[in-house]
Amino acid sequence: MKSQRKKENPFFVEKQYVDGKTYDCPLRSLNHTELEFWLDNPRFYETIRKEFDTDKITQEDIYTFYTSPRVSEQRNLLGKIVNDGGVNERLIVQKNSDTKKFTVIEGNTRLACIRQILEQELIKDFSRDVNIMELPEDLSRETVTYIVGRYHLVGKKDWSSHESNAYIYRRYLEIKDINSEKSKTQLIDVLAKEFGIKTGPIKRSIKSFEFLEKHNLRESDLGSRKYSYFDMYANSTAIQKTAKEMNDPERAEIQGVEVNSHNAMDTMFIKHVQREDCPKTVDIRDWLVKICTAADGGRVDPLKLLIEDDVSIIEAVKNIDSGREDVIAFFNKIHQKLKGARIETRKIKEELITDGAFRRKIKYIHNFLGLQLDLPTTTKQIRRGRKKTFDPEKVATWKQCTMLATILAQLPSRPNSCQFNRLQAYFIKEMNEERLTFGKVDEIKEFAEKEKEVPQNIVDEVEEFLDGRQ
Repeated sequence: MKSQRKKENPFFVEKQYVDGKTYDCPLRSLNHTELEFWLDNPRFYETIRKEFDTDKITQEDIYTFYTSPRVSEQRNLLGKIVNDGGVNERLIVQKNSDTKKFTVIEGNTRLACIRQILEQELIKDFSRDVNIMELPEDLSRETVTYIVGRYHLVGKKDWSSHESNAYIYRRYLEIKDINSEKSKTQLIDVLAKEFGIKTGPIKRSIKSFEFLEKHNLRESDLGSRKYSYFDMYANSTAIQKTAKEMNDPERAEIQGVEVNSHNAMDTMFIKHVQREDCPKTVDIRDWLVKICTAADGGRVDPLKLLIEDDVSIIEAVKNIDSGREDVIAFFNKIHQKLKGARIETRKIKEELITDGAFRRKIKYIHNFLGLQLDLPTTTKQIRRGRKKTFDPEKVATWKQCTMLATILAQLPSRPNSCQFNRLQAYFIKEMNEERLTFGKVDEIKEFAEKEKEVPQNIVDEVEEFLDGRQ
């Protein structure tokens, strides 16, 4: 006996508003067997093609993928539905004239959960009918895309960055084929209107996926698993400025870097992303920007180490001297002037009284020497030879906490978690709990000066400290 479809209540209609037009979308129920997964859904489009190594994805492939242990989103949603005892949100569908079924445009994860619940009898007497909102069958692809974008690119944004950007890029390629006469800028404007979002995210998507395409990473596990790294690299202005030079052997040679082939910097970055000791995206971004900025300023040694000698990014960033020689030359110059010239201190005092800007500059220099260089302590140690006056067990001072935070925060290789204010708060906490002593302050300073990095135990403790504050 055939199951009868529930009659549509003409009063239950939801209106969808798109680009000044109104569309009546009936709200009703359909048997789950009348529904089909959306084959172009970004949630699984790229991943399933890689997993099954085929462009011809079947409905069975999609269900198998969704209900596999690796898809945590479906597993979590399944648990919520079982706990609630039913599905609370309607699925959005559109009639497929080819298959005569209704394609689920929004709610594919829910459809997989519904079928798994029925298959495994996870909820007693669970209905086979699914509440849906039906889009008009003649609704254009552009309008459907707009509605999908409104749900996932503007609204709840439950797609991952890779999934949403892959969807944008695929749509970009589609309209590029159809509108070959249009410029890239015009195509981006079309997409922005179609998705209902600004052009910035679309440009970013295209740049990152063009990079993946260029290096055959678009369909690789590495390309999706480490997408945030490639997205950052392809869209960083500072990094791409240097990459443009280093990817061209002739231009790289002019900069003093020897490369054996085109795209040497891109290749180097891809290799580093695959390393076991690859830092977090935010850290590798900060460090690589510092290396590229140094190269742009004429200090190419750190970049040469990366490209020519294959050292890690953290090792390369340690070689950014941060102007050590310039600083020493600066103080040498001042020393010579003070030593060899007759300075009229009276005039300096007059300027301090009458000139506010000059007074602020002197105050800054005083604070720099006093706090950041910890000059009073240093000069005392020089005078006294660090004899009986130094007690390694003595609890550190507030000034030492600030000095340590300043030193570590200025290291080129410091992770993003070790910003000045975070370090200072952490050291003050350690001081208040009498765990930070003069001896430990010395150890941390000596390590930072020698290794040019934040001690790993400090990094771990700062991150633990920050987690505890949240």
